[in-house]
Amino acid sequence: MNNVSNNIYLDNETTSMLIDALEEDFIDIIKEYMQNAEQHIVSLKGMDVERSRDMIDVVHALKGSSGNVGAIYLSAICDKMESDLRLNKLSGIDEYVKDIDSTFRGTCELLEKLIQEIS
Repeated sequence: MNNVSNNIYLDNETTSMLIDALEEDFIDIIKEYMQNAEQHIVSLKGMDVERSRDMIDVVHALKGSSGNVGAIYLSAICDKMESDLRLNKLSGIDEYVKDIDSTFRGTCELLEKLIQEIS
């Protein structure tokens, strides 16, 4: 059923499994994920790198929720950013936030296509 393939953003196996398991609830869960992830990204954009502990919490939550819905590329970027924050490597954090934002946009495009396919 999942025809959104050959992309770096989504794990098709995970999304197919979620569609099969959740059926009609899948769409609601994906829409909620996109809303919550957007809020996390807005928070990250508004945070100063000096608040690295708060950034860790936000990026950790985004990493987990992204992984849960099969947004593997976004989850991987969040994992790298979280690791650098934990190691107090703060010089590239602004670039991570930009990458997370643009990757999230690409992920949402594919999730929207997926929703259209199964509706």
